[in-house]
Amino acid sequence: MMLLSSRGKNNLKNFMQTGLITNNNISVTQTGDNGYFRAGLNHIYNKGQFPNQKLNITNFTMGGEMRVGTKFSMEAHMGYTRKESPRYGARAMATRAISTRY
Repeated sequence: MMLLSSRGKNNLKNFMQTGLITNNNISVTQTGDNGYFRAGLNHIYNKGQFPNQKLNITNFTMGGEMRVGTKFSMEAHMGYTRKESPRYGARAMATRAISTRY
């Protein structure tokens, strides 16, 4: 049986990092007599306390309404999300996981 031995001082303190979270948003809206249009972009970056603990999320949304007369209108919305983070497991730090949702 091998005993666990520490190889230096302050191992946990040297291993951990300062975390960081940023959230940036921008949106544009146009409104008129016949309807409206809105587009928005959002980016979130999260860097955790441990190495390779990162998360990038990008969202794009768009929507609008078109009015035809007083009794009829059409409305539509869409969104796109992309998430990216290091992949843990068999090929832990060699590849990255990317997920996309429509």
